[in-house]
Amino acid sequence: MKLAPALFLAFAIVMLFSPVSALRINDNLYFTISNDSVKCVDIFLPDDAGVFDLGLFEYVITSTSPWGDLTEQIVRTDENNTVLIPICFFGSEWPECQCSNHTITISVPSLGISKTFRGGVCVSSIEDVDIVDDAGGQTPDQVLNTNMDMFSIGFQMPVQHAAPGETVTYRLFAESQADIVLDIIFENSELSVIPAQAQAELDSSNPFELFDFNVTAPSQAGSYTFTITAAARDCTGNFCTKKARGTLNVGGTPSAGFSVNLFPKNLNVRELTSVRYEFSIQNFGEPENFTITGNIPQNLATDFRETTLFVGSKKIKSIKFSVTPAASSSLYEITISATGSGNNTKHATAYLSTNEMLTDPQRYANSITGSTDNRSIINNVNNAMNSWQNSYSSNTYGADTGQYSSLQETLGIAQSSLKSSQEQPAGICTPGKKQCYGMLLQECRQDGSGWETLETCDYGCDNTLHACIQDSGGQPSAGFDYIWIIVIAVIAAAAIGFIFYRKKSGGLEAELEQEF
Repeated sequence: MKLAPALFLAFAIVMLFSPVSALRINDNLYFTISNDSVKCVDIFLPDDAGVFDLGLFEYVITSTSPWGDLTEQIVRTDENNTVLIPICFFGSEWPECQCSNHTITISVPSLGISKTFRGGVCVSSIEDVDIVDDAGGQTPDQVLNTNMDMFSIGFQMPVQHAAPGETVTYRLFAESQADIVLDIIFENSELSVIPAQAQAELDSSNPFELFDFNVTAPSQAGSYTFTITAAARDCTGNFCTKKARGTLNVGGTPSAGFSVNLFPKNLNVRELTSVRYEFSIQNFGEPENFTITGNIPQNLATDFRETTLFVGSKKIKSIKFSVTPAASSSLYEITISATGSGNNTKHATAYLSTNEMLTDPQRYANSITGSTDNRSIINNVNNAMNSWQNSYSSNTYGADTGQYSSLQETLGIAQSSLKSSQEQPAGICTPGKKQCYGMLLQECRQDGSGWETLETCDYGCDNTLHACIQDSGGQPSAGFDYIWIIVIAVIAAAAIGFIFYRKKSGGLEAELEQEF
């Protein structure tokens, strides 16, 4: 990880005494971190590099984050072994609402493969994790503050393998406790898909539906990526649309290894009721038993139990469990792991939030009101928040998306006006103030736009009195006298010290002469 010894020691101390959580790497992964904690992004190789070829390969991992602990690392592994590489982010010494973008790249030089994962992190006491299809030029705080997970869609296994012309089935899950209708559309002109669209009607009494899409592989080998888009009806805002991305690798199937997935990956709920999860394993190798374990927060009630799951060759098997949140405004991280032969373990992580329609705008509002003294902006933000909280408490979940979008628009306008006022060209200097710039005595213009030279000083410029030093033949300035007073004092102190030293030295010599 290219850590210097001092940095490594600091890293070890922080890791020992700070709360640490781990996120599974995803493209467009955005998360918050409190300023007293550490969060790590875990990379699993060879899976996250998209390598399914047989053999031993060298992977090069690079990161551009100014907050992360890894700049470059080289790893070697094959398809039968899983190597976990954490990249950790530190929230200490960064102020509240400070954000940073980052990129993480995994490349396999021998195969000509390179994958780049983009994301961002913000310091905030209000936790959140969002995985979006495309940030669309948004800053990390804009993604986190506006991307509410009212529903979730995702594939049981997003990556499938097929021979040319073969038809494979992708199973799509949709889940929400909001009262919404989702229009689901398949997007990719290169692949033949049946059906090309579907519809899901979800609410608290029917929060889950699944759909099977049959995808026929093209005749030409290669990797084909496609997208399923689900849009909530009568809903505006970027939180109203979610995408699930799948990959079809045409030309062969791995003969070893396995992959795992957990659904829903990101979901927000309003009521503290049971939420359904499904953990799936796809086995590429010989039939075997997999040990399934879980890391579920203690304040989540769950019926999950450690178990053993037998999965045949080229088969997919799943286990289902539920969790029930206990806190009305919280974020929970759920990790399920599968261990196969040779103690090869793979993990899948999901995030469950409660009342994100309150916590997201509150973080947004805090970032605005904490950055200005403008009472008009602060009052507009507080009034909008109060109005929204009253509406949210009196409506069913999903019925007030219009007002939520209006709130987001109001906060966006407040942030824009704040940025506009901050970007007004401020004066470079204080009008009438003087400064020394080398041998030049300068004064700030009356409009504060810059400095004008009043005089070029022949004998130097005194930066204390902001005046030219006079030559030795004339009357010295006060600054000149002050400097010479200091010089004389230093010389006098040195002389006294020298005399004292000589006296002590002479006394010591006399004592030595008396002894001998």
